Amino acid sequence: MRVARCGRRGWVRSAIAFLALPGRPAFAMGDRGDDFLPPPFEIYGHGSETVGGRNGSVYRVTSLSGGSGRGTLRDAVSRPNRYVVFDVSGTIHMPGNLALDQPNVTVDGSTAPNGGVQFKGTGQWTVEADEIILRHLRFRPGADPTGKLLSRDCLTIVNGTNIVLDHISCTWGTDENVSMYGRRKGHVDRVRNVTIQHSLIAEALQCPRVARPGCLRSGHSMGSLFEGDLDNITLYRNLYAHNVDRNPLVTTGRRGPGQLLQGQTRLLFAQNVVYDYIYALRLAARSPSWHLKVDAINNLFKWGRDYRRFGTAPKVPIERLLAQPGRDRGHRGRLSLHLRDNIAPRRKAGDPDCMVFQVDSANLPCGGDSKPPLRDLSPEPVSRASSSSPDPPSLSAADLEAAIAKEVGATLPCRDAVDARIVADMRAGTGSWIDDPEDVGGWPDLTRPCGRSNVR
Repeated sequence: MRVARCGRRGWVRSAIAFLALPGRPAFAMGDRGDDFLPPPFEIYGHGSETVGGRNGSVYRVTSLSGGSGRGTLRDAVSRPNRYVVFDVSGTIHMPGNLALDQPNVTVDGSTAPNGGVQFKGTGQWTVEADEIILRHLRFRPGADPTGKLLSRDCLTIVNGTNIVLDHISCTWGTDENVSMYGRRKGHVDRVRNVTIQHSLIAEALQCPRVARPGCLRSGHSMGSLFEGDLDNITLYRNLYAHNVDRNPLVTTGRRGPGQLLQGQTRLLFAQNVVYDYIYALRLAARSPSWHLKVDAINNLFKWGRDYRRFGTAPKVPIERLLAQPGRDRGHRGRLSLHLRDNIAPRRKAGDPDCMVFQVDSANLPCGGDSKPPLRDLSPEPVSRASSSSPDPPSLSAADLEAAIAKEVGATLPCRDAVDARIVADMRAGTGSWIDDPEDVGGWPDLTRPCGRSNVR
């Protein structure tokens, strides 16, 4: 494969392939018994130079225990320089948090037998180290049955450089599904050079049964929250589906109350599909010393049918949020936004690109009764280190839907029933926000071969 390279912090238009290295141990495919190397895969965007654990030793997960001990996932990620493969399939119950705090680690769920692996329970994954790759994994925590832990992400990135989430399925979180914080009390955390690609981020829980009657009317169905000290972030060909809000929400320039930062956040949001939302991509630049630079290119925003619960139509899909009185001290941060070829329900052929953009819930895109501050808009891309890097070819709505339907989520060793249902919802315009995993059949059995009860 031809690979374009530049500096570690530069932009790579072409993807980088993860090729087998001479002398690397072979990987066993569970009960198949044959030796193989995981196939090469491509990384697009800011995380494209991530190497993960490809130069390290191979660790085989042989237990479905969420605890510690030899053969467990916790033991696998407790040391640096490891490529983690699975000799088991099924559900790993996570009773406690799992911190990926050792560098140069790859966890590759494509190597599992049968239907693959999924993670269930209140234990939250956090990425806290450099050079981390997670592939073909399913994060499905669900609600804490005791009702005590009801603010849990599936997966959170809090610190590190060169991080890739590839073909990840994240559903049934009770806060957000996937988040990046770049901040913690007492820590100086930064998140740099991240690619999230070909992933499914869906069905964040609205109002779990154990939380009633304390739920708000709208619940807390949230896709992703990105905040703090972040830079060089790419979201490419992902599906956000059945999340009411934060698809994603990007709020930068603060580490905490009164702690303003100086710098910039560059985000490429390209060829994603956002389906069944009220609020889609929301941008909150909240420090005058921080510059939020976003390229939103060739994304598809598609209404579902659940918005009727609110008695209002979904908002204009890309929104700038203004300062919050009392919280942001009236600060207005800097935003540069480049829009191109985005597809939305109210944008007709020939409409300007800014028809998908509004300011602070006005629901009035450019061309309406009140124009947004067009000074936020840039005619040229703003998120990359080099403006000479071309973008992928623009796709029509039908072609983008087809591409997303084929590739998102944990598709190896096979796509399971949960992901297949959500993808089918996106194609057909069906499905709804959910309160509990049992509303949609719960966790599938992944211990059986592909094509049996785990896929329908």
